[in-house]
Amino acid sequence: MKTVSVIPNKIKDKDFRVLRSVVRILEKQVKVLVDIGSCGRIDGLRAAQRRGAELYKRADCIIGLGGDGTLLSIAPKASLYDKPMFGVNLGRVGFLSSVEVDTFEEKWQQIMRGEYRIESRMMLETDYQSRKRTALNDVVITRESFSRMIELQIHVDGIMVDSYMADGIIIATPTGSTAYSLSAGGPVVHPNMDTILITPICPHDLYARPIVLPADRTVSIKIGNTYRYTAKITVDGRRDRVMTCGDELFVTRAPRSCKLIKVDGKSFYDIVREKIAGK
Repeated sequence: MKTVSVIPNKIKDKDFRVLRSVVRILEKQVKVLVDIGSCGRIDGLRAAQRRGAELYKRADCIIGLGGDGTLLSIAPKASLYDKPMFGVNLGRVGFLSSVEVDTFEEKWQQIMRGEYRIESRMMLETDYQSRKRTALNDVVITRESFSRMIELQIHVDGIMVDSYMADGIIIATPTGSTAYSLSAGGPVVHPNMDTILITPICPHDLYARPIVLPADRTVSIKIGNTYRYTAKITVDGRRDRVMTCGDELFVTRAPRSCKLIKVDGKSFYDIVREKIAGK
């Protein structure tokens, strides 16, 4: 690797202490670009400060300093330019950003020696009123009104699956199976699989269960007319649009995948036990 872009989370690294430390380590071996859009200009930082698409076009890999949310925000552009991501965990769980700050230098040297692997993760693409978004974890439709359920009509490839009265619905990737979908009672799915998960959120139905589909299916979600309330669309934790009665959202497998750099020998099951089960 010759050029690396670093994108910090200015909420988790308020004084940019971690950013400065990481840049000092990196600049001994590679050219470093820092996201001026995230942190503004930082006095005394020798790294070239860039913004927007330049950070992705010019880099051989993208380093995110934060938590899983930071990597989720980076993923759409990183995948667009086919650049691998490497996460340094400053958050609580760190399921995607599995490298801790105090081990970063050691892990970076492993990368420079070629001792790493790249995992490819499928993504989802939403299409709502001809506007498209990309998600690494999930697409969520939830009620806007606190005290009202919404009617969700689910179709797969144009065929009716079910209609739920619920707080919402989660459409997740295998990577996202250990996020919101898991909390809502969905299955844990190995991230190397290619599947689409449908998990209802608090359905008013004794028999409503999560559904696992092949990745080449088209899922559509329509807001029914039973209750005339609006619902909100959230893509990887970022609020996107508002749906009203009769509106329909389409979710398919995205045409591109996300690449994650992995340097430890931990299996997916090791990570699940450590991060979720706390063992």
